Amino acid sequence: MAETAITFSCHGERLIGILHKPPVSNNSIQLTERLAFVFVVGGPQYRIGSHRQFVVMARSLTMDGYPVFRFDHRGIGDSSGEMRSFEDIGDDIEAAVGVVRRELPDHEIVMLGLCDAASTLLMHVSKIQNLAALILLNPWVRTEEGLAETYARHYYLQRLISIEFWRKVFLFEWNIKASVAGLIGTAGMLLSKKQARQEEGVTFIERMHLGLLECDCPVLFILSGKDYTAREFELLLARDERWKESSREPRVEFARLDNADHTFSGERDLTDLHSTLVRWLAQHDYSRVES
Repeated sequence: MAETAITFSCHGERLIGILHKPPVSNNSIQLTERLAFVFVVGGPQYRIGSHRQFVVMARSLTMDGYPVFRFDHRGIGDSSGEMRSFEDIGDDIEAAVGVVRRELPDHEIVMLGLCDAASTLLMHVSKIQNLAALILLNPWVRTEEGLAETYARHYYLQRLISIEFWRKVFLFEWNIKASVAGLIGTAGMLLSKKQARQEEGVTFIERMHLGLLECDCPVLFILSGKDYTAREFELLLARDERWKESSREPRVEFARLDNADHTFSGERDLTDLHSTLVRWLAQHDYSRVES
């Protein structure tokens, strides 16, 4: 396995990426020789602990025969430039895709992103030509209203069925004032945000939906079972008729890893994630890729 540092530019800034290539002796199936991953990350994180998942995933996919390119967009990691919002890194993604097309001209590209990077990919996917597939992990669709409703549906309900909660009630250890105040605050936020929503313009969530409509490649959403970000996305799918309809398209599929947290930080979680996306890729036909 070879790992090569590559520098490239985006609007005059110097970006850094790592290209992982499979071992020359790898006898992987022909499918993997036609596909290369591009990993997109969201906000800045140390590449240790739970946030080392992209390094681990890149190396494991490479051993399966898939080249992987991961990079720092402008303003994070080793790349130069000012820090910018996840909504504003579309040009960085296009520049990274250009590197892979130059280095691996016989491969078609699979894009993968976690959290707000998954949201970014949906917003900008229409600008990336001839994608093989799009893999989105726990997409970020957070609004104050959505977060409040998620807590109301999941956090407070889980409290009511928790043995520890009722133990505190019977032992008079439950802070009823704080709990009621929190519930009232959540309800108030829901009401105020629903009123304010009428005055908003096009949101990043609407841009994500437009990207999903315009994307013509297979799309896989992978959602963690132990993650409020994933629950917020599921709530969006359940409540928004446009998202609900789009999610039923044959090219859009879902997988859920019940025991995984937001970053798939456990060793078993990363193994399950790896096998899930590899199995899914194997189900699709990439014969249109010229060798």
